[in-house]
Amino acid sequence: MVLGLPATARPEPNVRAVGRPRFRINVPRGIERATIRGVTLGGLTMSLLRFPYRLLRVPLQLVEVIAQSHLDEQAPTRLAYERFLIAGDRAAAYLLDDENAARRAVALTRHIVAVHLLIAREHQRIRHRGLLLLDEQRDRFYARRHHRPNGHAPT
Repeated sequence: MVLGLPATARPEPNVRAVGRPRFRINVPRGIERATIRGVTLGGLTMSLLRFPYRLLRVPLQLVEVIAQSHLDEQAPTRLAYERFLIAGDRAAAYLLDDENAARRAVALTRHIVAVHLLIAREHQRIRHRGLLLLDEQRDRFYARRHHRPNGHAPT
């Protein structure tokens, strides 16, 4: 006999002998058991940790807007600042599981890659123009050397 009940009248393992039945929630794997109305404690902690980062990001974003309006797109200081923002956003995306920070990091990375591509093309164009100028000067040099005004053949 268990709790004064015959062996045939034993309660289910999830039901108490006296009072209300126990509620057992089957939680799928990968989800934490400690939940508060659908919000996991880990998720709540992460959102509380994301808040100071988002608060810190506001003045950084203001500086970014000012830099965009005042500095050239290819200015080294602007590129360095954008790299700093990318590093911060990537860290927040990884450590705080922040999707917005991940999107900002990807967008800034694409922008910097495009700017670096423009810089590389400009340098290539300048090098090509220099090579064309060098070829012209070389041709003029050889033309002057082979055609002397005093009539003497080159030696």
